[in-house]
Amino acid sequence: MDYPFTQPTALEPPEEWAQLRDECPVARIRMASGDEALLLTRYDDVRGMLADPRFTHNLTQPDAARIADSESGGVFNEGSMVSDMSSGEGHLRWRRMMSRSFTAKRVNALRPRIEELAHGLIDDMEASGAPADLGAALGFPLPVFVICELLGVPADHRDRFAHWSDAMLNLTRYPQDELDTAAAEFHEFMASHVRGKRRSRATTCSASWPRSSTRRTAGSARPS
Repeated sequence: MDYPFTQPTALEPPEEWAQLRDECPVARIRMASGDEALLLTRYDDVRGMLADPRFTHNLTQPDAARIADSESGGVFNEGSMVSDMSSGEGHLRWRRMMSRSFTAKRVNALRPRIEELAHGLIDDMEASGAPADLGAALGFPLPVFVICELLGVPADHRDRFAHWSDAMLNLTRYPQDELDTAAAEFHEFMASHVRGKRRSRATTCSASWPRSSTRRTAGSARPS
């Protein structure tokens, strides 16, 4: 069975959901990437899986459980059950590194810029006329744009960044070759971006480092 299912209308769920909930609550499916997975269609089953520490959402481990949001259902790849990283040392290390960038003071300082980005997206949506897709016009691009701001990604790269994010995080829309291409392009871009930031920081530090106007020679006395 191919997934995702076709929706009759934008707000109406596919007929397959109700059928599977009644007849096959754990169904084998094939996603757009070509991967086979199991689809859970009952709320209690999905809730139980999300709370089970044997499953984790870890895109760096192909054999880990992968969960995709959907209407009262969930998709996960079959494979070995792994320990939840939310309490592991690796997770704690990343939290310590990132927490300094997300203090209440720093987040509040971002509020005006986030509001500016949101208003800009809403203006673009209104200019496009009806009908409007709030998720596509605001719900998806806004967090991507904010992440770009945090990373210092130039505005003219936002659309590419949004495509890479969508391709790598959406488990049902893109075939495997597009996923691989997006991941490679994202890795190449971010590696170049980080190198540029490091060069800029090194240049700034070098230019601002205090230099003594008097050069000391070997054996000369230190100034008192």
